[in-house]
Amino acid sequence: MKYDPPRRTLSIWFVGNHRPYYYLGVPMHVYEELLQADSAGGYFNHRLRDHCDFLH
Repeated sequence: MKYDPPRRTLSIWFVGNHRPYYYLGVPMHVYEELLQADSAGGYFNHRLRDHCDFLH
């Protein structure tokens, strides 16, 4: 996982994929909350999946 603050882009590599997914328009506080979440997968599903545009 990698975050690009100027572009507000979050790059995530999922298990079994060789290329990252790029989530666009992710605010810094969402990235910081993801890092601190008890369950990164649960937080991702609640705040990012189906809520942010992405490229793959």
